[in-house]
Amino acid sequence: MRFPVALVILYAGSAAFAALTVPGKEREQLRAKDYSAFAAAQGIDLSKMPAWEPIAALNFTPIITGDGLPTLQDLNLTWADIMKPVGRTSDSGRFYCKATQPVSRGEAEACLNYIGALPGGTVCAAPPQGSWSRWCQAGNTAWDGESKDGYTRSTLCVGGYNGGVWILNNCVDCNNGNPIYYEGVHESSTDSYVVARIRPASW
Repeated sequence: MRFPVALVILYAGSAAFAALTVPGKEREQLRAKDYSAFAAAQGIDLSKMPAWEPIAALNFTPIITGDGLPTLQDLNLTWADIMKPVGRTSDSGRFYCKATQPVSRGEAEACLNYIGALPGGTVCAAPPQGSWSRWCQAGNTAWDGESKDGYTRSTLCVGGYNGGVWILNNCVDCNNGNPIYYEGVHESSTDSYVVARIRPASW
């Protein structure tokens, strides 16, 4: 498999972190599916559909929120909130991509939109490396957190969100206009001892 990307290596002690960085022109050509338009063509207004209720006509199944985190009902989210395209974020921290484990961009975006909708002070738990806390699951894609130093930690969920957005926009093979998105790991922007992972839920 050939990646039309630049390989970046950063070092911290003995650990190496690699990132697949999409060039600017190709990056701007990558677009998430417009789910709102897709639904509207079938007479469904996603902004009026509660995100905790499935939509059989679109094969939409509600995401699974993490233990102890606010539910979709608590946040009063609609499917329009959950399925909107995720933007971009500036990078800070260490990261790498695992180009052997593809993930669904749409499912990853659903979890990221949920995490992004949490109140600013919401905390996401992160157990020691080798274990993890599942912050969100959408279909076959999970958004997990773990600590790197052997201690149970916590981070502001927004810190993990920023890392997740970076993964989504950088762990990608452009694949001649048919992008394939891959698993990735990124430090939380609010606690460098915590990493966020987007990966297959079966992991």
